[in-house]
Amino acid sequence: MSKKKNKPLDLFKIEVDESLFHPNFKQTIIPGNKAVRDVLTQWADGFKDRDGKLAKEFQTTYNSVFWELYLFNLFKHWGLSDDFRYDAPDFNINEFNGICVEAVTASNALDSDPEWINSGKEPEFINLENPDEHAKFVKESTIRLANAIFSKLTKFKKSYAELEHVKSKPFIIALAPFDRPFFYIQTSQAISLLLYGKWIRRIDETTGRFENLDFIQKENGADINLGIFNNDSCSEISAIIFSNVATFGKVQAMANKIKPFPAIFQWVRFNKNVFGNPHIGASWGKDYDESIEDGISILLNPFADHPVPEDFVKKFQTIHRSANDMDSADNSLLARMTQRITLRDDDKNSI
Repeated sequence: MSKKKNKPLDLFKIEVDESLFHPNFKQTIIPGNKAVRDVLTQWADGFKDRDGKLAKEFQTTYNSVFWELYLFNLFKHWGLSDDFRYDAPDFNINEFNGICVEAVTASNALDSDPEWINSGKEPEFINLENPDEHAKFVKESTIRLANAIFSKLTKFKKSYAELEHVKSKPFIIALAPFDRPFFYIQTSQAISLLLYGKWIRRIDETTGRFENLDFIQKENGADINLGIFNNDSCSEISAIIFSNVATFGKVQAMANKIKPFPAIFQWVRFNKNVFGNPHIGASWGKDYDESIEDGISILLNPFADHPVPEDFVKKFQTIHRSANDMDSADNSLLARMTQRITLRDDDKNSI
């Protein structure tokens, strides 16, 4: 018997009052962003809307759905399939004898600005010549990432671990930071600090070895342990999939191939020949190229109960195996900022 094809997911059929639109959704549906919507519609092709609420969530909360759509399209790009018979975790990859992936985003603290706020002025933590502000930025980002990871670890222990289709399979948390304006400049600094205790200060310029930290403190004085992949305290987590560039800017970069528009893409890419000295540049939109897998990393837990199959690991541009064992493809994307110069009214009659 042939499988019934899923009803196409329409992200842009309006489900809520305009007053409830997320700012990023408002940006997505402006007339000049038809090519952006075309890319997102392509990403959603074949995605199963389990509870019929995905379009509404996309229009009102945006980032978590965006991240799931990105992951779904990434796995499709790699030729992987999802077993839609199961509602949880978010992705149940059929290949490699089964891999379970749970998606999560790191959000802003209640008393801080959301990622979509743009004051028009670059904050001090972007300036690497101000090390104190940059260190504060990395530590605050680490706290937000920790909250996201531990929430999913708790969910795994209380629920997923008992599911028959999850038992004995690698459990991966796929994490994207959307925790503040300019979140995308954090590269892998905060996630490496959390997982491996690797601080941003290098103590050996020849080998690129970093100083280690054991913990950081929240404002309320509570400690957050670092290096959670340096022991078996989180052995249930096989790995973390991470990207700070799976953002609206990525969709813009891919949409630019469909219909070019005036934009400048500023980028930072890994330099395999000189550690710590990345390639930095800017490209006019028509000259810029970025793929779906640009900037995606996997950070492995050496103490995992169920290690990730090596053939899956090798699909990632950047692979962290431990605190001092990282390999990345030359020119892999570390950070990207997008500046759109003008918006053309190229699609007045549709959103």
